[in-house]
Amino acid sequence: MLRSNRSFERSLSVLKEVTEATKEELGSVNAELFQLMMNLTQAKEETTRFEKLLRKDDVKIQKLNANMLMTKSKLEAVFIAKERVSSLAENLVSLLEKLKKNKEAAKKEEHLLKEEDMVTKAETLMRTKLEIYEKERELISKLDELEKAKKEEALVLEKLESFVEEKWRRPYPLYIS
Repeated sequence: MLRSNRSFERSLSVLKEVTEATKEELGSVNAELFQLMMNLTQAKEETTRFEKLLRKDDVKIQKLNANMLMTKSKLEAVFIAKERVSSLAENLVSLLEKLKKNKEAAKKEEHLLKEEDMVTKAETLMRTKLEIYEKERELISKLDELEKAKKEEALVLEKLESFVEEKWRRPYPLYIS
């Protein structure tokens, strides 16, 4: 029995050693488990902190997106306004060119009308001068005729006077038959 006792003791001793080793290992595992729990708690806290940060960032991103959409809308409105202004500017430039052409055409027409007026006035002046010249010639002709008639009248008057004088000098009366 000694042998069995010794064997039992050895087994017991081995078991005690194994138990001690297991206890030590269990203590080590417990320490690791505790460390893991601490790490897990810390990780949860970090996760919670990151989630809060993410929520804050999400809110910021949403605000930025809203601002970006408003800015985009304003930019589109500005772009549309710019296109309208550009279109208006093009229309104004076109209108200005048209007005310049119309002004030039009006100046040319005014120049032509002035030339036409000058020609008309010159023609009228020439016609008037010609008419005056014709009237002068006619008047001179009539004056010449009048002068001739005066001379003839003077001659006739002279003849009449001489006839009357002659008849006054004659002693006998003149009978008209």
